[in-house]
Amino acid sequence: MNLLAIHHTTTKQSTSPKRFGFYNIIIGAKDTHTRNETLHDRGNGVMTLDVALVGNFLKDKPTPYQINELKRIIELYKYKVVEHKDLKSFGALRWKLATKCPGRLMDYVNMLRVIKVKGHNDQFVVSGGRKFLIPDAKTLMWLRDELEIINPVENVSQAEFDSFETGNAFASQALSKKLEEIYPVIEDAFGGK
Repeated sequence: MNLLAIHHTTTKQSTSPKRFGFYNIIIGAKDTHTRNETLHDRGNGVMTLDVALVGNFLKDKPTPYQINELKRIIELYKYKVVEHKDLKSFGALRWKLATKCPGRLMDYVNMLRVIKVKGHNDQFVVSGGRKFLIPDAKTLMWLRDELEIINPVENVSQAEFDSFETGNAFASQALSKKLEEIYPVIEDAFGGK
């Protein structure tokens, strides 16, 4: 399985992208450095193209250049996208344990995640810093199929959950046209959910 694994460097955003060795592609605050396109063998048939953004996205925000460049790379390679911290869930044997990489980067890139608060059953789609309640299991399956959300449900703390703004799917540009298009279909298919 070929995956595009997303990382952050946990350094200052002003650091040159040419400084980093392991990653295939490094996206700096204003420029991109491609080392090579040779996939990394993560074991168990999992191969990754590793893309890192310079910065620490546990506390910083990516630059507009970084967001646009990451989106361009994702579209160019067309591999399934996975955050570094989720590699193990795909069967990868070689990955860094207990990492939070790439921080909250994907929230800014408007990629979709499914989260729930530890100890609670409700699940939410998160994108662009907003959370949207998934009303039932059928809707979750529909979203996974239609939007190709491949990462597992992520348990988050109450504090992190509260940091996301509650959104309205129809008012949100962050969830993209595709999500706005399928919500009416979900309502029709599942009786107004």
